[in-house]
Amino acid sequence: MTNYDHPFVQTMIEARIIDPPDEPDQDTPIGDPVDVGNPRAAAYIRGLYDGCLSDVEKAPEGERNNTLYVKANKLGRFVAAGYIREGEVRGQLESVGRTAGLGEVETRKTVNSGLTDGRQHPKTLYLPPRDGEVTTNGQVEDEPSEIDRRMLEIRQRLLTVDGLRHIPPPEPLVENYLYRDSLAWLHGKPGHGKSFLAVDLACCVATGTPWHGHTATPGRVLYLIAEGAAGLSRRVDAWSLAHGSTVEHITFLPVPVQLLQHIDTAAFTRLLGELQPDLVVIDTQARVTLGGEENSSRDMGTFVDALEQLRTASGACILVVHHEPRNGDNLRGSTALEGAATTILRTEKDGQLVKVTNPKQKEAPEQGELKLSLLSLGESAVYSHGGVGVDAQLAQSEIDLLNTLWEFFGSRGAITKELRAVSGMSETTFYRALNSLVTQGLVSKYPEGAASRYIPTNTTTPTTPIDSQAPVGVADFPDSHSHHP
Repeated sequence: MTNYDHPFVQTMIEARIIDPPDEPDQDTPIGDPVDVGNPRAAAYIRGLYDGCLSDVEKAPEGERNNTLYVKANKLGRFVAAGYIREGEVRGQLESVGRTAGLGEVETRKTVNSGLTDGRQHPKTLYLPPRDGEVTTNGQVEDEPSEIDRRMLEIRQRLLTVDGLRHIPPPEPLVENYLYRDSLAWLHGKPGHGKSFLAVDLACCVATGTPWHGHTATPGRVLYLIAEGAAGLSRRVDAWSLAHGSTVEHITFLPVPVQLLQHIDTAAFTRLLGELQPDLVVIDTQARVTLGGEENSSRDMGTFVDALEQLRTASGACILVVHHEPRNGDNLRGSTALEGAATTILRTEKDGQLVKVTNPKQKEAPEQGELKLSLLSLGESAVYSHGGVGVDAQLAQSEIDLLNTLWEFFGSRGAITKELRAVSGMSETTFYRALNSLVTQGLVSKYPEGAASRYIPTNTTTPTTPIDSQAPVGVADFPDSHSHHP
């Protein structure tokens, strides 16, 4: 028990630092209280004081303000207990804060807040034992509780009006449509071209190809194929053929990672943290939420939380391909999905066209209707924004002629007479389509005597050797410093 006859204790009672015997402090540990007149106690207090200042000086960037508050709060308790003078503490903390790189106003406000809060909870110190000395209480530490730590994390995110103005604007990935560090959904009814559009967007980002008139920032893409992996390869090949560009900076994951399960979510989150993609496509939502109830706000809340973990770890745009209800034009399931979305895109088939609409855009104006043609190419199809009516027919004739050139003549190409003979097109349609393909850079024209030879532009074949120890087709994610075309 505390010896209330001890002169040090009497001094502390008179200074109202500890309670008298008739008002016991049930939380006070047993031991010798600090006496500021005791040389060893004074050295102990000075050590605590200097340690707090040193912690502020050494705090890494991004944690300095938080550390300054924590240490000011701690020293404020010592000030309230009479161990140190507030003026000295305030001056030292403000000096250290400025030295650490914090602004003068920010430093002054943080120190004042910490000292003020700390003074509300005076701290009685007890000397730690000397070497070899036995004690029942040991050194008293002033560690914050879990609530304290969480409060400090939240406090660190507080912003002034000026701070709010300095939040950087959303960084576009596909101009006016998709943004980095966001959640997006792409939905449509079965057979309405939503997966074709997801591939189109992914390939444009992976190659830096403009997406139907909208700038696409080159970036690395991870495409999670939860269903239809075999058909996806044909779609990518068709896109590459139509655009005359080899798709290199895209990696596929043919695994239906279950995002309602903690282990799968944690593993996928860690993977994205390592790979740092710019766009992640999840195709489709239904296949990565097996066992969940789409109309359940609890299950969909868990799914949204998993997506947020993926977004936070990677800073990517997470694009989820999802279905619509049989009778409706919205996202199927709980409204929690729509509430969490930064962007929502929708596909709807309209005759020979597919309409792309933008029902929601949280950080930018919603975009108007975009009409695309889904045109057959090779064993699959690609989107073209050639227009409606005559323009759309011309776009189809271009695709047909490019198909013919590849199928009949391959990479050696053909002279005009040879290609015209097998095209099955009228002379006017043939030359309009051929000239358009040359203008777009999809076909190259080479003089050959009195004639011209037309060769498909995309004739490059892979030459990278396959590691004999690696399974064929297994890809490493593109390096973050790799060049984007």
